[in-house]
Amino acid sequence: MNKRKALAIHHITNILKQTIKISKVYSPKFAIYGLLWWIGFFVRTKFSWDLTSYAQKNKTKWLDNYFEKKNADIINKYKTSNSVQNTTNKTPVIWVFWGQGEQEMPSLVKACYRQLTHYNSNVQLISCENINQFITINPIIINKVKTGEIGYANFSDIIRNTILSQHGGLWLDSTVWTSRTIPIQKLKTLPIFTANCKEIIDGKSVRFWSSYEWNWSSWCLWSSESGHPLFGFVSNMLTAIAVREKVWPDYVIQDYLFYYACRNLPGIKEQIDMIDLHNPNKDQLAFLMPKEFNLDTYKKLTDTEYFFKLRYRTPWPKYTKEGKETFYGRILRNYLINRQTELTGPQQKILRWTIIVYLVVLNTHSFFLEPSHVSPVKIGCMALAPFIFAFIFPVFSKAVVCGLAYWGYCFLSAFMHGDMRFSTIGYMGLFVAAFIVFYNSIYQNVMNLELYKKIIKYLIYAFAICLLLQQACLIVGISNFPPINLIGGSYMKLGKLPSLSLEPSHTAVILSFAFLCYLRCCQIEFCTKPTFKDLFNKDNRYVTFGFLWVMLTMGSGSAYFGMVGLMFYFLDRRNIIIILSLFLIIIIAMPYIENEQAQRAVKISRALVTGDRKLIVKSDGSGASRIIPLLNTFTKSDLMQKDTWFGHGTLSEDDSYKNAWKNLADADYYVIPSVRQYGLIGLIFSLILVYVCCIRHFFSIETLLWFTLGMATLGNVYFHWGIMLMMAGIRYYETSYSVEITSNPIDDSENN
Repeated sequence: MNKRKALAIHHITNILKQTIKISKVYSPKFAIYGLLWWIGFFVRTKFSWDLTSYAQKNKTKWLDNYFEKKNADIINKYKTSNSVQNTTNKTPVIWVFWGQGEQEMPSLVKACYRQLTHYNSNVQLISCENINQFITINPIIINKVKTGEIGYANFSDIIRNTILSQHGGLWLDSTVWTSRTIPIQKLKTLPIFTANCKEIIDGKSVRFWSSYEWNWSSWCLWSSESGHPLFGFVSNMLTAIAVREKVWPDYVIQDYLFYYACRNLPGIKEQIDMIDLHNPNKDQLAFLMPKEFNLDTYKKLTDTEYFFKLRYRTPWPKYTKEGKETFYGRILRNYLINRQTELTGPQQKILRWTIIVYLVVLNTHSFFLEPSHVSPVKIGCMALAPFIFAFIFPVFSKAVVCGLAYWGYCFLSAFMHGDMRFSTIGYMGLFVAAFIVFYNSIYQNVMNLELYKKIIKYLIYAFAICLLLQQACLIVGISNFPPINLIGGSYMKLGKLPSLSLEPSHTAVILSFAFLCYLRCCQIEFCTKPTFKDLFNKDNRYVTFGFLWVMLTMGSGSAYFGMVGLMFYFLDRRNIIIILSLFLIIIIAMPYIENEQAQRAVKISRALVTGDRKLIVKSDGSGASRIIPLLNTFTKSDLMQKDTWFGHGTLSEDDSYKNAWKNLADADYYVIPSVRQYGLIGLIFSLILVYVCCIRHFFSIETLLWFTLGMATLGNVYFHWGIMLMMAGIRYYETSYSVEITSNPIDDSENN
């Protein structure tokens, strides 16, 4: 059964259930009229207009009689009293409702909201958390919403009319796309306003309450002032219905009440008639959503229109069958580009280039330009950070607090031991300053997701191209070519090449995080996790091949651990069997693969299971130099010793400590160097910095890689800070785009 048929069956089942309930609570006659209307709605034949008109006419008569008996007090109040609007000089508010708040909005809803806030100020988002700040809802209604007796769409009807009655302003459904700044001053000349147009009617059309003598759209409503009788009447009636009735008499009962007010309340008809029929294309953008995006078509459509109604539950594709981006795909991809910033054009350009330069400089190392570990290139670039912060964009942020706290503690730790090495502390200060400026820059939205993704992609390309050049040179007999990091030595042979870092293991760590960040960018951009198949489509295949080539041929055992860690990214309920099978195949096949690095990975994995440090060293000395310090830090640290917590100082690399490198297996207290220097408290400060600014969730692939490949530490390791920059950027885009879609949203967007 396809989705369309399943959805149809679902609708029919719900309609039949509702018909039975309405028949029991109200009247079988009224229920039959409602069923006839739904038949005309779904079965679009030449008699649909006649059938729905007949049903709607009789539903109207029945409801008129019912409510004039049940709610005579409310009706008489508004029929006889001359309700006066309360004038105010306040700027009218644009009201939007999403019960769970902005962070829990589905992607299309968030796109609409961000578009609205970009072009318009004084937008107020209402949620279940803050609704009591504006209006008071009867507790009986709240309980009925919680138990499901009242649907969220009907609940939002109560909210919108109560808000407009008490405060005035403009109500927009959360799925209304606004093309430009809304002309509030023009709206203020009208007592009420709605996005309306004269519907084109033929035999297959459907009669709505909003398509009789008067036209309106409840997803776009305006009241120039508070106290308007139309919204007061509808609000009071809906509240009374919600409190008293066991079953909502009609899904769009709000439209019936508007129709009743036009026919019976003084002055309402005349005010509705004052609204020009102006919005003939309000549904045209929804029609275009699954079609190939065309900028000229979009501009032409939005030249004259302000409001377009969309639906977030409609399964629009992001790409056509030909692989072209649709209107829907473009809106989802670009909805954050237009976010407002207070920065000038030159400031934005400086911060944008700052992001690019720091991402490149702190994730690569060129022997040609940087002959030593302490790089003058990196020092020069990072030394600009305090000036950029002070003179271009000084912002107090989480990075400032956590970064300075980490550096300040390390400074005090070194000072306490009386062995201050100013070069070490100063170098760390430059890393912290660079991170703060990067973090503050990325959070000013000077770079959209598309550009950030390109930088990550080109970074992976650069590593792949450099490695290919190195391999090509060695094949033809060139063993020394500094411009591409080919300078001889232990890492300059086929199967052991560093590409754009100091050694192959560093490249493995950098590219593992870079590819993970690329996957996150794809996930944010397309609002879904990429699959294995997606890795090899036309947009991703080259970056995937580049990544795999580097990881498989540069000669690093760490690369295999990185690739295994990344496989967990694709693990979910749909493909758990495939992933686990693949793991099993790899485990069985690895011992038989004639590859030095693969064999090293197998040996050290087997040794790790035993926990025998001597066996770990024997299996792979290079890997042991990274694994054993990590193991010792978390298993052999004496928590009763002061130095375990506060460190041994920046000059703690004495002869005995250096000799630990030569005899790793017997070095009981050889821990992560930065922990040796600054203690476990220094490690805690560094982890606070990482998890506050860079990693959203502790239980994540980022955490797995950070503790295994990154050794969970910072210190003065350049690529650890480079990795932090990449992750901080991803955290920003994840938070801003918020791709997590809730399973039961509280919204108003499907009303009417």
